[in-house]
Amino acid sequence: MRSRSAHGRAFRARASVLVLAAVAGTAATNACSQGDAPATLEARAEAPDRFGTLAEFRLVDSAAHEVTRRDLEGRVWIVSFVFTTCTGPCPTIVENLRRLQPELPAEGVGLLSVSVDPATDTPAVLAEYARGLGADTTRWRFLTGDSAEIDALLRSSFSLPIERAAPGTAPVGEHVAHSTKLVVVDRDGRIAGYYSGTEIGGARAALERARWLGGVNE
Repeated sequence: MRSRSAHGRAFRARASVLVLAAVAGTAATNACSQGDAPATLEARAEAPDRFGTLAEFRLVDSAAHEVTRRDLEGRVWIVSFVFTTCTGPCPTIVENLRRLQPELPAEGVGLLSVSVDPATDTPAVLAEYARGLGADTTRWRFLTGDSAEIDALLRSSFSLPIERAAPGTAPVGEHVAHSTKLVVVDRDGRIAGYYSGTEIGGARAALERARWLGGVNE
């Protein structure tokens, strides 16, 4: 029988390959389904490209209020996928978003972080996490909910990978492997671009795209 550490190492190796392969393939898959859409993750600010549409979902925010697809309409969102106990890239992603927050326009564009570890990240945990970041939760929302629904949302709507280690086989903070991409979603719930969440340049490109889609061009 393999030890917990051996299982954990195997999961991390397998998950790393999964994330890299799936994220690299996202653009080509979506581009094929969109006809004239280019085979690229990053859409330039003024591009007409769209890479799919969000399916219906039902999650809750850090104030325990229900959030559905309809609640997001009318605003452009920069979406990220993180979890509060992550010891990998999530802190870098969140720090890049924290740096973007003061640059958000007064209206029309928001940040949306979806927890991929809802068993730990209850609304109360996310509320405390948001406070620690100095997040303005009127413009930076944090969502959690049922893990099966979150997994389906990533895979079917966002075409992004997620894999969970079997209970007890990976350390806390390393038990969920997921994409580090930021995804811009337009006011009609359509996916409008994928950007690096671990590089501040990618985060700023996502903001530029979101500002243009939100009609903030100055």
